[in-house]
Amino acid sequence: MSDPNSHPSASMVKTLGVINIVLASLGLTIGMCCIDATGLFASSFSRMAVQSSTSIVKKSSQGFERKLESLKEQESEATTEQEKTALRRQRLRLESQMKGMNANVQAGAMDIRLDSPFYIGHYVVQLLSGVTLNILLLIAGTGLLRYADWARKLSIGTAIARIAQLIATTSFQIGFILPYVARQTVAAAANSKSPAAAALAEFGKQNRVIHTISALIFMGLSMIYPIVSIVLLNLRGTKQLCRATKPTKERIHPNREFE
Repeated sequence: MSDPNSHPSASMVKTLGVINIVLASLGLTIGMCCIDATGLFASSFSRMAVQSSTSIVKKSSQGFERKLESLKEQESEATTEQEKTALRRQRLRLESQMKGMNANVQAGAMDIRLDSPFYIGHYVVQLLSGVTLNILLLIAGTGLLRYADWARKLSIGTAIARIAQLIATTSFQIGFILPYVARQTVAAAANSKSPAAAALAEFGKQNRVIHTISALIFMGLSMIYPIVSIVLLNLRGTKQLCRATKPTKERIHPNREFE
C-alpha cells in the first residue's frame, strides 16, 4: 500500500509487547519492594530534616567552642576571684547551651508528624493503582506478542488509565501532600527551642519547591511511553494486523500486506 505509516511491521507490535512486559515487571518489582512506601518516605523526610539541622548545629557549635576556649583562657588569666567567678558562670552557661542544642534540634525534627489519613491514603492508593496497572500492562504485553486485538485494546486502555493516574496523583501531591508536609515541618520548627529552628522551617519550604519540580518532571517523563503506545496502537495498519490475527491456530505472516 502507498502509505507506509498505515502499515507498521509486525515487529513494531512485538516490540511494544516486549516493552510492556519489561516495564510491568520492573514496576511490579519496585512496587513489591516499596509496599511500605509511606513509612519509608516519612522516615526519609525526617532523616533529611535531622541531617540538615545537625549540620547547622555543627557550624553553630564551632563558634560556641571558640568562645568557650576564649572564656577558659580568660578565667585562667583572671587575677581576682570576682573576675574568675563571673567568667566561670559564663563558661558554665555556654557549656549548658551546647549540651542542649543538638538534643533540641533532634527532638524538633523528629516531631514532624506525617500521620494524616490523606497523606497515608495518597501513597496507598498510588501504590495499589500502580500494581494493578502493571499487572494489566503485563497481560497486554503478552497478548501483543501474539498480535491479539484484545491485547491492543487493553494496552490502550491501560495507557489511558496510567496517564489519568499520573495526573491525579501528581495534582494531589502538589496541591495537598507537599503543603501538608511543609506545614508539619514549620510546626516542628516552631516547637523546637533550637537556634536552628528557623533554618529547619526554611528547609521545609525549600523541600516543597524541590519536590514540586521533581513531581512535574517525573509525571512528564512517565507519560511519554503511554502516549506513544496509544498513537502506535491506533494506527490503521496496527488495527488490521491485530484484527486479522486468529486467536487460535491461524497465524498471519509478520510481513503480510492488507487490502
